[in-house]
Amino acid sequence: MEKLVEKTTASVVSATELSAKQLSVLKDVLSNKLYKEVEISAKVDSSLLGGLYIHVEGHIIDNSIKKQLSEMRKSIRQKDKV
Repeated sequence: MEKLVEKTTASVVSATELSAKQLSVLKDVLSNKLYKEVEISAKVDSSLLGGLYIHVEGHIIDNSIKKQLSEMRKSIRQKDKV
């Protein structure tokens, strides 16, 4: 594999602390997708209830349970208005 020269940082916020193995896998996946060396800045936010979100290069990948519940709430409210 060609050595990655460009670098970027991804902020990862999870409901619980991620293990070193999980962070390593996440770093590898993001590096392969972005074609850059990715450094991970990890934080814990228990209000997420579960899952995580990633902020990298102006993009947010939100796979938290909090977000999913919010989307379900919006969907239910829209159906009630019909």
